[in-house]
Amino acid sequence: MKLIIITSPDFIPDEARIVTELFKAGLDLLHVRKPDADVHAVENLLQGIAPEYRTRIVIHDFFSLKDKYLLGGIHLNSRHPEAPANYEGILSRACHSLEEVETTVSRFNYVLMSPVYDSISKQGYRSGYSKDELKQ
Repeated sequence: MKLIIITSPDFIPDEARIVTELFKAGLDLLHVRKPDADVHAVENLLQGIAPEYRTRIVIHDFFSLKDKYLLGGIHLNSRHPEAPANYEGILSRACHSLEEVETTVSRFNYVLMSPVYDSISKQGYRSGYSKDELKQ
């Protein structure tokens, strides 16, 4: 199992330093998800993260930053449902049901089950999974 963390949608003080420390402590992958941010703010965050860890970053927006900062991959979502032409790297997406996991997992390096618990970053976004489904 891999330890994957998704950033807060808002920027937090010392975020780049915290992320670097998390990587040093064993974090496998970081998903940079800042849906209301502009490209310059996301770039500032990426520039502050130690370069040796950038290949372990997956970005949700501004896919052009993947090559510019040598990031590991991209995450497809409703805003960006398709990978760029000739894309190479980690490719992930969120699934909202077990059926969706079963039908899409083969096209991605991994899928995230979204949300397993009620979301703390998306107001009103509730878990769609029962305890029995999660045990399965």
